[in-house]
Amino acid sequence: MDDDPDVVRVVSKRLQRVGCVVESAPDGEAALHLLIADPKRWHVVLTDQTMPHRTGEQLLRALREAGIGVPVVVMSGYSATATPERVMALGASAVLAKPFGGDQLVAALTAALRR
Repeated sequence: MDDDPDVVRVVSKRLQRVGCVVESAPDGEAALHLLIADPKRWHVVLTDQTMPHRTGEQLLRALREAGIGVPVVVMSGYSATATPERVMALGASAVLAKPFGGDQLVAALTAALRR
């Protein structure tokens, strides 16, 4: 989930090349509704920290409060409040610092799926 269409396009293409089925949401609130509507459908969530209506950290917290344990990988540029340590303490599987490469992305999602 990312609110930048260019990021969504590039990330989606990279993941599709390695066999992933990708679905995106325009903001954190829409993502939460998708995830809660059918929690068993999702194998891993990739979310940006900075999104409209609900940050990646808020999305992660809401999922955990709802009892949804899907692995979550958070992409993040600079954030004074959502440090990698804080996001990991909330239950994220990984934090990817922007900018990151396609191999880093695939490795983080693969590791998250193995947990």
